[in-house]
Formats: sequence, structure tokens, C-alpha cells
Amino acid sequence: MKKDICFISGPMSTVQDFNVPLFNKVDAYLTKWGYEVRNPAIMPIDWANYEHYLEICYAMIKQCTCVVYLPGASKSKGSNKERKLIKKINNRNKARTTILDISEVIYQSMDLK
Repeated sequence: MKKDICFISGPMSTVQDFNVPLFNKVDAYLTKWGYEVRNPAIMPIDWANYEHYLEICYAMIKQCTCVVYLPGASKSKGSNKERKLIKKINNRNKARTTILDISEVIYQSMDLK
């Protein structure tokens, strides 16, 4: 059976430690649930400029069947650009990318902070 591939989207540049601990904990949780994960936080910090990071994230997104938006994603410039790409892909392919919502309750129970 083919695994769903899930992209993690959320604020990075405006969060302490680039939000890497949260991205990695969600990655581990999704992997435990059976997803194959595309985690932009695996890229080294200060390795490339902002636009180059986005290009890599776009390539990751094009492989995915679902996305998880972390808390603060709606206020993140990068996450909003990623959201636009997902919408464009869905419209073009007449497909739907599943959005896995991590509500505050689940967020608290996962001890991700």
C-alpha cells in the first residue's frame, strides 16, 4: 500500500530556533502514524537565501498528498505562499490535498512545545 506523503508547513524565520524542534516533533508523530514526511526544517539554517528555500519547499509540496499547517502558519509569509501553490496544484489536477489540522487540543496533548 502506498503511503500518503505529508508536507509540514508553518512559521520558521519568525520563531526561535526557526521552529525546528516543533517541525521535527510533528515529523516524528506523522511518521509514527504511517505517513512519509517532507519536512523543510531538515534543511540547514543559513544554507541558502529565502527564495531558494521556497523553491525546495515547492518541490517537496509537488510530491505530497497532504499538508499539516502548524500553529501560526496563517501568519507566515512562506506558509501562505505554500498554501497558494497547493491551491493551484489542486485546481489544475482537479485533486484535493488533504489538510491535516493540528488543533490546539492535539497540539497540547502531543507535548510539542
